[in-house]
Amino acid sequence: MPEGLEAEIYARATRSIVGRRITSLEVDPSCGDPVALRGLIGTEVDGVRRHGKHVLIDTGAGCLGLHFGMTGRVIVDDAAPIEALEYGARREDARWHRLSIAFDTGSLVVSDPRRFSRYRLEPTLDLGVDLFAGLEALAEALRANRQRSATVKAVLLDQRVVAGLGNLCVDEVLFHAGIAPDRPMRDIDKPVALAEVITDLMSHAPRRGQPHRGHRPRAPRGRRAVRARRNAPRAFHGGWAHHRGVPPSPAVTCQTRVVLPAQVTVGDPTAARLVLLIVITLVVIGLALLAVAVRLVRATRVDPPEVAVLELMTTHAYLSADTEERERMIERVLAEVDDAAVNDAAVNDGEVNVAEEEPASEPGDAPEDPPQETT
Repeated sequence: MPEGLEAEIYARATRSIVGRRITSLEVDPSCGDPVALRGLIGTEVDGVRRHGKHVLIDTGAGCLGLHFGMTGRVIVDDAAPIEALEYGARREDARWHRLSIAFDTGSLVVSDPRRFSRYRLEPTLDLGVDLFAGLEALAEALRANRQRSATVKAVLLDQRVVAGLGNLCVDEVLFHAGIAPDRPMRDIDKPVALAEVITDLMSHAPRRGQPHRGHRPRAPRGRRAVRARRNAPRAFHGGWAHHRGVPPSPAVTCQTRVVLPAQVTVGDPTAARLVLLIVITLVVIGLALLAVAVRLVRATRVDPPEVAVLELMTTHAYLSADTEERERMIERVLAEVDDAAVNDAAVNDGEVNVAEEEPASEPGDAPEDPPQETT
């Protein structure tokens, strides 16, 4: 779609007709007044300029204004500075020539399949500052409109504010500025920063050819770098980007997929970070539960005497005995546990003493016979 950038490219290509004389002119009646425009025949082209989306051709009989609608393209001397618009026709047809001007040398043709272009003599233009006007002029225009309640995108699309910015340019400007399109203009704290982004992008745009070819501006420095990191939109080159409505087709150049937040899959950067966060959270929770379980086990640990008593209390003999008999049974069990503990300690001490006192045997000594058991 021809916006201010395409109009600038058209104007640069059309400047080659300066000094030529118009010998014939044909125009589609749906795009211009044939009677008024034929008055330019025989005049010489004095200059070519541009403002916003309009290319203005100055002649001895007045100014011819060209507006290219949605699909208009300029062809100068059978050469088109833009071979095809991204969302326009992919071929050329002579039936689409809405304006044809022949000079003493060469020609100028405007091709428009959809007939939305307009050609007027001495057009009245109610336009704001041009998109290439520079930082100061753009910042002043935005400051003058900063109290408007309209969205920032609607303000930038208003040709009475900034002439030449179209839908594609505004989307790219807001993307690099990190500003949501539906944010009210009165909430923009620093319109100068927005003007800086416009100036930066527009300074590179004519070399690319069209605004939607994809462009990464030069890395910001200083305060702009801090602001860019703080306001950076949640999008990744070749990854994904949030969209509030129905996901459109991928980006033209980098094929970035535009998906809804609910459609983010594990392969996407943010989903991967989310999965990692969930895993870390589960690990921390598991370690905390393990620590609690260890403390509970230590707090409820049962000593051997208590284990023996508990085993006794589950037997049939204990359950069928009276109270005095039960107390005697518990005393006997505790005594047996104490005797077993003393015996185990004695056995352990004996083994240690034997290991310490037993002399080392010589290699040639025969083992002694064990003592005979007597009855």
